[in-house]
Amino acid sequence: MTGEVLPPLVEGVSGLLEPLANRRAGERVAERLTTAIALGQFWPGQRLPAERRLAELLSVSRSTVRDALAILGDQGLVQIRRGRSGGAFVVSSNVVGSEAVIRRALLPGWERLAQLLDFRCSVEQQVARLAAERRSDAEAAEIRRLAQAYLDSGTSREQSAVADRALHEAIARAAHNPLWSELSVQLRYEVNQGLGVEPFSAQLRRRGEEQHPVLAEAVADGDVEHAGALALAHFALTNDAIRELLAAVARSGASVEPRDASGRAARDGGEHVQSEKEA
Repeated sequence: MTGEVLPPLVEGVSGLLEPLANRRAGERVAERLTTAIALGQFWPGQRLPAERRLAELLSVSRSTVRDALAILGDQGLVQIRRGRSGGAFVVSSNVVGSEAVIRRALLPGWERLAQLLDFRCSVEQQVARLAAERRSDAEAAEIRRLAQAYLDSGTSREQSAVADRALHEAIARAAHNPLWSELSVQLRYEVNQGLGVEPFSAQLRRRGEEQHPVLAEAVADGDVEHAGALALAHFALTNDAIRELLAAVARSGASVEPRDASGRAARDGGEHVQSEKEA
């Protein structure tokens, strides 16, 4: 993945959720980063992406990113370190007391984001089906190898995230249509706070260890129907993580009831708030 800002592939996907204009952009970005830490997308000891990269990903200015990092520093979530190996480092994943912040990031556009999460599952289901139908022998071997690499990554969050991404990108390439691959990447960024990093927890890691080998084997074996069904279930993991976080903070006093993609009330939910590009 390069550092470029990805263009929208489907009208209405990028920038799907409107910014909250009544608060400063720095506060909005801080809310999104706090939510990402709560979801395990960033973890203690990890350096956040550089200011320039965060500005590109979130479509804001670098000064807005600095404002957001200052807020997170005041909350005790990150520490700014100077020097050649410096940057913004996560120092705590304890977001207790930040429930209102997370609610502001997640609740307002949940119904719309639920539709996006549902769309992503459908896209990834079709990608897996096409990959199972079209993969070459070499691609099948590579997919099996990458599934094993995920298992071998062990408890390292960073290595796990890299291995997870590599496996799914290989499956998307095996569909032999770059538009599917590009849409898959675009959606990964859109549903993950614009940061492109999937939620992580010990439970999610265990479920990945269970699901990745069977998904990879179904694709490699050319089992179209099974591959599609497995991908649909697997990509619901991100949906579940976001819904569970929103359910947890909603119980602490949210006034908005989240709804699922069909418009029905949902006990679990979450929303990705898109920031505007500053002039």
